[in-house]
Amino acid sequence: MRLRFEQSGVWWEPQPADQLGSGGEARIYRLPGEPPRVAKLWHKPTEERARKVAAMIRNPPVDPMAGQGHVAIAWPLDRLLADGPAGRVRGFVMPRVEGMRPIIDFFNPRTRLQVCPLFNWFYLHRTARNLVIAIRALHERGYVVGDLNESNILVSERALVTLVDTDSFQVWDAETGVLYRCRVGRPEFTPPELQGKSFARINRGPEQDHFGV
Repeated sequence: MRLRFEQSGVWWEPQPADQLGSGGEARIYRLPGEPPRVAKLWHKPTEERARKVAAMIRNPPVDPMAGQGHVAIAWPLDRLLADGPAGRVRGFVMPRVEGMRPIIDFFNPRTRLQVCPLFNWFYLHRTARNLVIAIRALHERGYVVGDLNESNILVSERALVTLVDTDSFQVWDAETGVLYRCRVGRPEFTPPELQGKSFARINRGPEQDHFGV
């Protein structure tokens, strides 16, 4: 399967040796070249997903850690199109994040002692600060995380934070007036007013992210 980078027109063919992981919705592949990037290829591409990612690429948030050479929000950079006249969007390109762990490894005391024993209370407070700064940057552009949980927040040994799985966020496309909702959520991070409701039918707000934090 050959895929084309929408912006540059360069062709790329994913290889089994370059696959970094696979989940319920997509596979992740290493991409050649610099800066480090990965490709997220959906198992079931849809036109809605393609339009949503296009809206995200047109209006990226300001990354609050860019000045430190760190990616705090793993935002889509480009779309990947299938070979053929239709050029169906099969996935997208995003920054590659390395040397980080899920946040649960740090807020669980026993695990934290095993994986990073020098990560003390100072680093925990710094992690919390960096997390809310990244989320604020999203809110300032009209985005809502929605499904905020320990699996889509990564933390480095320097307490730097990266938000991943960004294509699941709630996205408002100001150009078309379309709202792409976040269709998933974890009960333990969901506020009382949304418990038991269908996320696919709910417009979320920043206050729901605040509860998740």
